[in-house]
Amino acid sequence: MRVAFEAMAGVPDFRGSKGRQHKLQGVLTLMVLGLAAGLHSLARIAAFGKRRKDLVRQLGLKRAPSHSTIWRVAVGVDREALRRVLDRVGGEELACRGSLVVAFDGKTMRSSRQEGGRAAQVVNAFEHNSGVVLGAMMSRGAGSELPAGRKLARELLRRSPQVAVVTGDALYAERSMARMVVAENRDYVFKLKKTSPTC
Repeated sequence: MRVAFEAMAGVPDFRGSKGRQHKLQGVLTLMVLGLAAGLHSLARIAAFGKRRKDLVRQLGLKRAPSHSTIWRVAVGVDREALRRVLDRVGGEELACRGSLVVAFDGKTMRSSRQEGGRAAQVVNAFEHNSGVVLGAMMSRGAGSELPAGRKLARELLRRSPQVAVVTGDALYAERSMARMVVAENRDYVFKLKKTSPTC
């Protein structure tokens, strides 16, 4: 937790000085811890903060942020800056573990909502043994998981030399993904289906 909390200081505060009741660093860390605990809605993260007053104090917050405060932070934060910080934290966490095997998988965030009312879809890259997420990228709906996964894999492999093997389900068992992994001098293991036309 301490590593994540310190890293969140690198995310710029988008809010004006008027009306700031909570430190952005603390709110963001609470959100990350809530998501890591499987709480995939802002309301559940707010309730988590209210239950864990000890944790809230450790994050430098006078009290648990409300659901509306967490929502404003989620909507207004510089997402790219936050992603860079989280990518760095995940990478540092695993830097001393030698060669890594990383899985790519798309998930629908059931309690989330995007424009048009659709649930958000995210591709995650996570280390097999620990489950630590090393990167994530939004996908834009049906048919977009593979392009998002391919882009995330390219970025991750270029910045993480310790990643030795990439894995994925049958969706990722296609030539362009395999060629990209091989071009980065890594190995891959993808699940195959007889019905896949791209194998």
